Amino acid sequence: MMNHHYLDSNNQPAGPATLDDIRALARDGKIAADPMICAVGGTEWKLLSVATAAPGATGGAKGLTIPFSGTLLADFVGRLVKLAGGILSPGLVEKTLGLARHFGQYAVLLGGALGLLAAIVAAVRYNNFTLFVGGLVFIVALAVAQFVGSRFLGASDVLISTTPSRLSSLAFLECIGVLAVLGAIGSLVGGLFAAIQGGSLASFGLLIPAVLVTIFLAYFGAIALHPHLASVEAGSGSAGEEAIGIIAFCLKAALKMVPLAFALFAVVGAVALLVGMVAPNSQFSYLLSTVLPAIPVPGLSAQGLGGAGVVLAATLLPMIAYFMFLVASLPIELWRAILSLPGKLDLLRMRRADQVA
Repeated sequence: MMNHHYLDSNNQPAGPATLDDIRALARDGKIAADPMICAVGGTEWKLLSVATAAPGATGGAKGLTIPFSGTLLADFVGRLVKLAGGILSPGLVEKTLGLARHFGQYAVLLGGALGLLAAIVAAVRYNNFTLFVGGLVFIVALAVAQFVGSRFLGASDVLISTTPSRLSSLAFLECIGVLAVLGAIGSLVGGLFAAIQGGSLASFGLLIPAVLVTIFLAYFGAIALHPHLASVEAGSGSAGEEAIGIIAFCLKAALKMVPLAFALFAVVGAVALLVGMVAPNSQFSYLLSTVLPAIPVPGLSAQGLGGAGVVLAATLLPMIAYFMFLVASLPIELWRAILSLPGKLDLLRMRRADQVA
C-alpha cells in the first residue's frame, strides 16, 4: 500500500504514513476530519475523501450518483424561515419599536384625557363626586408615571447593549424563532375563529388578547431570528455558559419588547376607557374588563372605567421591566462568575509557576 504525507493540526506536512494510520489520526481528532494528503513522490495535494474515492464516483455518466439527504421537508421549512427573517427584518423591528416609543406617549395623553372625561361623565351619570376626584387623582398619577416611564424606555436599550452574551450555536434561537412565528399565526387564527364562532359583536373583544399575543410572539420570533438585536453573538463556551446565554437572551428579548408593550397597552387602555364611557353596561365593556390586565384605580374601576388602570400600568411597565431584568440578572451573573472561577485559578497557578521559575 502506498504511503502518503498529510497535513497535521498546524497545517504542516507530516508523515509518510499509511491511509489507515491517517484515518485513525483523523478519528482521534489529532488532525482534520478530512485532511489533505499527498502520495510519496507526488506533488498534488487532495482531500483524503477525494483521493480515496472510487473511480468514476466524481465524474462520468456511468459513475454519476444523485445525492439525497432526505431533508426535503426541512429544506422547505428553512426557506420559509429565511422568508420570515426577511419580512421581520432588524430594520423593521427597530423602526417599529422607535415608533412605539413616540406613539405610546400620545396614546397615554389620549388615555389621560379620556380618563378625566369619563370620570366627569360617570360623576354626572351616577351623581357621585368621588368619581370626579378619582379622575383628578388619575391625571396626577398618570403624569408622574409618564415621567418615570419615559426615562426608563431609553435606559433599556443601553442596558441590553452593555450586557452582551454568547452562544456556541445560534441553531437553538433559530428554532425558537420558528416556533414563535408559528405560535403568532396560531394565536391570530384561534382568536379569529373564537370571535366568529361567538356570533356577536361583543365576542370580537376576544380578538384583543389574541392580537396582543400575536404581536408579541412575532416580535420575539424576529429577535430570535436576528439575535444581534439582543446583543447575542456566536462564540465558544461550556455547556453552563450556553445555558446562561439562552436565559440571558430570553430576558433581553423581553426587555427589548417593552416599548411595544407600552404602546399597545396604552392604546388598549384608551379604547377601554372610550367604551366604558359610551357603553359602561354593555357586554363588550364587561368583556374588556375581564380580559385586560389592569391595576385598580379608586373610584373608577367599578364603573366600567378600568381602562384607566391599563393606561397607568402601561406607563409604569418600562420601570417595572427594567428592575425585574436587574433582579433576574443577579443569579445569572453569579452563575457566570462561578463558571469562570476554574479558569482564573488556572491562570493564577501559571503566573505563580512563572514567578518561581
